[in-house]
Amino acid sequence: MSTDSRGGAIDSVVETTLVLRTCTSDMKSHGGFVWPERGPVEAPDWKPTKDCGNGLHGWLLGKGDWSLRCQDCDAKWLVVEVAKADVIDLGGKVKFPRGVVLGTYKNWPEALAFIDGRCGVKPESFATGNYGHASAT
Repeated sequence: MSTDSRGGAIDSVVETTLVLRTCTSDMKSHGGFVWPERGPVEAPDWKPTKDCGNGLHGWLLGKGDWSLRCQDCDAKWLVVEVAKADVIDLGGKVKFPRGVVLGTYKNWPEALAFIDGRCGVKPESFATGNYGHASAT
């Protein structure tokens, strides 16, 4: 029998997706929540509403409003695996109650390369403009 990230039994396969997010170099996000560099993570204040707050936040498959990222030059980029059914779209970002941090990176190209390797999402498929990001090779 399989177990989930919290050690509970899984009766069926849970479909997951990846979320990208940033933190300060000491792994803190807005409000002071401290993220692990790897492993399970859970929001202590989860509320399944379409309002910002009360959950963990990021960009589904790295796509969204990158103006919300940590602006520090030494920011960490985290890739988090989450249950698709738990994801709530907030427009430009998503929130979710729990996940598993699969990796922590020093820059966005490394984090996006990981997402691409797992999901086949290329950076050139991302939105550009005021709130997206673009890459050129």
